[in-house]
Amino acid sequence: MLCILFLVLFAVSLVSAVLVSDIAVIFAQITGAFALLYGILWAFWARKESKAEQALQERAKLMDAPKEPDGFSQAEYLLPKERLTGAALQRFRSILKGAAIAALVVFALITGSMLWKGTFGGFTHALGILFFSTVITLPGIIVQGVIYFRYQKTVPRKICLYPGEMVIDERSYYARDIRDVRITPNRIYNANSPSVFREMTLRTAQGEKRCLIDFRAASPGQGICWEQYPQFAEDLSKWGLANGVEVTVAYMD
Repeated sequence: MLCILFLVLFAVSLVSAVLVSDIAVIFAQITGAFALLYGILWAFWARKESKAEQALQERAKLMDAPKEPDGFSQAEYLLPKERLTGAALQRFRSILKGAAIAALVVFALITGSMLWKGTFGGFTHALGILFFSTVITLPGIIVQGVIYFRYQKTVPRKICLYPGEMVIDERSYYARDIRDVRITPNRIYNANSPSVFREMTLRTAQGEKRCLIDFRAASPGQGICWEQYPQFAEDLSKWGLANGVEVTVAYMD
């Protein structure tokens, strides 16, 4: 995200350098350097995590006991959607409060510094500082808002595993049409992962179906958690084995 953000700023400042002034050239150099730095870090961590995930998957295959293909019949899971989305909304509200407090702190620091130096310009100046303090918190609020509304839309109410078929809410996905399933593990293997949710992704010929399930980063007994997730993940692996569908655990997200 930082790499892409600085690339956009670099492009804008580069155009501004041609049309406006030499100050934009300096800004373009700074943003371009940061874009390059974060791009290198992006490539480095992507390669490192890819190797780590492959190693974890190979280790898991060695540790898993052999399973009979016919060892699974069916299972139905009801998710507490209202509780999960309600807790997610509470989290989003707390983020909004935190952003408001951060904006007020920035406003107080800038205003206090100007008052101390004698450069404060009165009420109009204060409004400008307050506007600036609010604007710098907007990207974080927007990102968290998108995360919340996306979660609210994609968390299912019911997941059913039947012979040759998976039903998510009222929609059926037949095993013969599913290319593979990717699912988040029960515990966190990558402490630096920005991923917030446990999730399941089905890939079919028609595209992807992604279900965000709950916050996997919460401490035991705190935050948002679907208690049956470990059992669901185990049953899903058995269902995939019985129906010839590859189920991959996304250890590193």
